Amino acid sequence: MKGEASPESISGLENLFEFNRDNGKIKQMRKDVETYEEAVRRQAALIEQARLKERAAREQEVRADTRSVHYALPWKTSGHTAVLPMPRTVPDISMHCRLRQ
Repeated sequence: MKGEASPESISGLENLFEFNRDNGKIKQMRKDVETYEEAVRRQAALIEQARLKERAAREQEVRADTRSVHYALPWKTSGHTAVLPMPRTVPDISMHCRLRQ
């Protein structure tokens, strides 16, 4: 009967709850509804938990992108040492250096 609202199902419910009351079936129906509601609550909690984890991961990624190593340049600009972000990769300059032996 899940998802249906046909005249037959409504008639069956009226019969169950009013004309030929069956407390056992009513109790089982109530238990089924409570079980379903609990499953929906658990699913909603899992979805919310996944959403929060995804959000935290994005925020951490943004923080990692904005948090970079800074180095001070030897010149000054308007009384303050200029600070620029360090490049993510360091170029290989070994071929430009001469090693003395």
